[in-house]
Amino acid sequence: MGGRRAQADTVGTVFFVGVVVATVAVGGGALLTDGSIGDELSGAVQTPLADLSVSVTPVDLSVTHEGGDAIPLDPLAVVARSGGTTERYPIASANVTDVNGDGAFGPSDDYERGHGLTGATATVMGPTTRRSPRVRFSVTVHRR
Repeated sequence: MGGRRAQADTVGTVFFVGVVVATVAVGGGALLTDGSIGDELSGAVQTPLADLSVSVTPVDLSVTHEGGDAIPLDPLAVVARSGGTTERYPIASANVTDVNGDGAFGPSDDYERGHGLTGATATVMGPTTRRSPRVRFSVTVHRR
């Protein structure tokens, strides 16, 4: 009779270890994901990920999209600051070289605009979402 009891203990232990491993795997997976699946299901706007190259010369501001997601033009802007003066320049289709013609600021697209600020710094301000009304990305470049 003692042998049957030992077998039941082994099966119970293996079952318990399996439950713990499955719980840790599901919990760890939930913690490590960025929530994009849930956002897609809820209809939330995704945050674009892009590599932008920004340069400021004494007369021009330029932004080049080096790679990543295309960014809608509508709320995209460059904010230039010099001393106490701040100028906001929307990145509009008139100032964008739209390489693939999609109407968004995508890979290999360029934006260039003149400015009249001395010693300016530039910040690229990106789109916001319904869920998070703050700026989704910001890149600041100081004049060289």
